[in-house]
Amino acid sequence: MSGNLALFCERMRYWCEQASLGYDQTQRWDIRDGGECDCSSLVIHSLREAGFDTGSASWTGDIEANLTVRGWVRLEPWLGTARPGDVLLRHNYGNGTGHVCAVVSGYGWDAMVGEAWLDENGGVYYGQSGDQTLLETRIRQIYSYPWDMFLRYAGQEEDMEPGDLTNYSINTVDEGNTPLWQVWAWNLKYAKEAYYQTSAMSAAIETLASKAGADPYEIAKSVQKAVKEKLDTLKVPEIDYGALAEAVASKVQTGADAATIAKATANELYKRLKA
Repeated sequence: MSGNLALFCERMRYWCEQASLGYDQTQRWDIRDGGECDCSSLVIHSLREAGFDTGSASWTGDIEANLTVRGWVRLEPWLGTARPGDVLLRHNYGNGTGHVCAVVSGYGWDAMVGEAWLDENGGVYYGQSGDQTLLETRIRQIYSYPWDMFLRYAGQEEDMEPGDLTNYSINTVDEGNTPLWQVWAWNLKYAKEAYYQTSAMSAAIETLASKAGADPYEIAKSVQKAVKEKLDTLKVPEIDYGALAEAVASKVQTGADAATIAKATANELYKRLKA
């Protein structure tokens, strides 16, 4: 069973940025808007949403064993090599230091990770449901920690066509409280961010080619500089979701089916992202 890393990153970002998902190890599988999770249940749940087979993985102690027999490889935890979709893992050695998170965007030291951190009291048990501090589940810059490894998917990814994203949104939106038009907005906005990352990587490749024969350290510095400069020129516009909802509402009839709403939302969002 193959999954898709872009969708894995999107789901991690949804749970950490958009949904009100709190931290509580006693209710760690209550993953919904207004629910609870812990670091490992969030990563495992998001992997499954993205189509990955996680076997019987259920906590930091068995993620490695279940993923490395399903297309994932273990890498040294060098933060400068991080890329979207990487899972950063610290085994639980019984001393409270076990942790796992995932890179959701960016590369190397500029990468951003999604993670479930602590509850509103700075603990791990019996917190209130939902994210009380907006930091119980969060996106932050990659950071030093006694990581044991990176887990990186090396198998065949499932291709994601526009229709796949449409079907994913339609099939999952009814399970929670997220409006369909907003799910569409997040999916398409993420697609544009992915395009920007690809554009930046192209700039890096061109720079690398021009530096052929140079010292590897100088090549690495040149590539990093080219990627940063390219990303600095590419900005994803902010979306006024209220205006988007009004525009969609004006074009569909009350009680319209999900596919009609999705199509109208895609058209309106495309206009805004194209601008």
